[in-house]
Amino acid sequence: QETFAKHCGDGSRVWNLLPVGQSSGYGRGTDINAGANLEERKIIFGLIGDIYITVEGGPGVSQEARAAHMRGAAVVPLMRTGGASNGMFDFPQDALQRPYFSTEELWSFLSCYETPVEMSAAAVVALVDAFAEAKRRHEFAEAIVFGNLDRSKLELPMLLSGACDGADETFGDMAMGHQHHLVHFLGPGDEEWASLNAKEKQKHAFVHVKRELLEDK
Repeated sequence: QETFAKHCGDGSRVWNLLPVGQSSGYGRGTDINAGANLEERKIIFGLIGDIYITVEGGPGVSQEARAAHMRGAAVVPLMRTGGASNGMFDFPQDALQRPYFSTEELWSFLSCYETPVEMSAAAVVALVDAFAEAKRRHEFAEAIVFGNLDRSKLELPMLLSGACDGADETFGDMAMGHQHHLVHFLGPGDEEWASLNAKEKQKHAFVHVKRELLEDK
């Protein structure tokens, strides 16, 4: 954690979460105190993030990863480092499987011992970026459904589609080929009707609109 904090830019966007009365001593980032002891701090830590990166670790890392995974947060385990991040200590097994925002290649870089360390680190960065983009798409979908989309903040050009065979997937390929944004809106059960090409190459653009969201509208 100290190594990460000291190499994460100038530290202006680093927050170190610690039990009350403790300090990190990192000399980088801002210390934030929460929880009367380490156990309480672990519980809080597992409840506040959108995405968690794990490196090796023991029972404590597994506990935090389980809490995060159970509430739907993303977990990116650097599996090649062993320990909890490779499935030990009751680490959530589903979190070891490739998530929707990752490609097969990127996910393999987290587990392959022969992959250069720099490449594995770059894969983690790419996965965080991919998750942030996927989260943005979901927020975008909700804004459209609820009718409160701020068009002035749209990143254009953008293709909105449904990932079906034919025109949807073809225009999707063309949009990505020209570095445009792509969003495929899928309702409940729609993914099974998406084209094979879209599932293989455009799945990062899938936005699943939940039934509850549609019924609320």
